Amino acid sequence: MPDAVIDRKKGYFPMPALKFVRGDFLNFMQDILNSQACRERGLYHRAYVNKLLDAPEQHHTRIQGSKLWHMALLEYWLQKNA
Repeated sequence: MPDAVIDRKKGYFPMPALKFVRGDFLNFMQDILNSQACRERGLYHRAYVNKLLDAPEQHHTRIQGSKLWHMALLEYWLQKNA
């Protein structure tokens, strides 16, 4: 393999820019973020979590992904791996 490939700068792999969270998927994220494990971890301010859960499609990152998705994904990973 060429040195240029091995020594190249690390690439950027963003989280999926999920914008629409509805139905079963929204319920899944609500369960994760309202779980006892999430509350006890204390990583998120509950008022902010509730704000996002109250209007899940209105709060986006700079690249227009769902803030709720990012929070739920991190908490889900922590519940499975920490």
